[in-house]
Amino acid sequence: MTSPAPFGRPRWLGGKLILALVLGVAVLIGLAAWANALTEPVVRAGVPTRTVTPPPAKPKPTPKPTASPSPSQSGKPSASAKPSGSAKPSAKPSKSAKPSAKPSQPTFTTSSVKQASASGTGKEHTFVVTVQTATGLKANDVATEIAGVLNDPRSWAGKGTVRFSLVKDAKQADFTVYVADPKAADGKCSGEAWVCVRGGKLILSANGWTKGAATYGDDLTGFRRYLVNHAVGLHLGEKKAACKTKGKAAPVMAPQGDDLKGCKPNPWPYS
Repeated sequence: MTSPAPFGRPRWLGGKLILALVLGVAVLIGLAAWANALTEPVVRAGVPTRTVTPPPAKPKPTPKPTASPSPSQSGKPSASAKPSGSAKPSAKPSKSAKPSAKPSQPTFTTSSVKQASASGTGKEHTFVVTVQTATGLKANDVATEIAGVLNDPRSWAGKGTVRFSLVKDAKQADFTVYVADPKAADGKCSGEAWVCVRGGKLILSANGWTKGAATYGDDLTGFRRYLVNHAVGLHLGEKKAACKTKGKAAPVMAPQGDDLKGCKPNPWPYS
């Protein structure tokens, strides 16, 4: 008679069968672990011993040029790329671009009238008159006035040793009386001078001739006479003078345009 199986376990479940089942389960677990190891990368802790260089990028193929490239593709300028005719510089600069060669020079007008001397005695001095055009004065009118001053008996002719004749030909003149800006008439004269005498040039200030001087007040004619006689006196070699007695007439050879030094204005050498 066979002994009964232990309580609760089937009779067919023997020890060998259980061992076979356990081994089978172990094999399945091992296969599953192996399959998982193949599909997932192994992660290891720590710093890698070397740097992995990525593979170089594949070069892109160079496009081949077409058989007949257009002018723009070949680098050659097209017909429209040529500079237009208007872009060419003009062969000659315009006249307005040329700088003026010389600054404008002052112009003068010479008298064309004549007047004989009032006296028949003494050494004759001939002269002409030239005025600067910018003054607006008429040369013949100025010349006639100057001739009247020099032929006055109170002027240098009053002594009888000299006489003056106005001529209309400058080549026949011993000296020229200018009514102009002194510096414009002669660059070595000061523009502020009332009178400037240089050789045969006797230059009277145009400003003084047209406006007078404070020392003469409203007596423009008197100041003109002073300018003429003072300049002709310098030409004749008369020496400059100064006021000697206050309240008396100033010498005609004294500078009377700025300060009379206490004297009275006097345009005549013999008055």
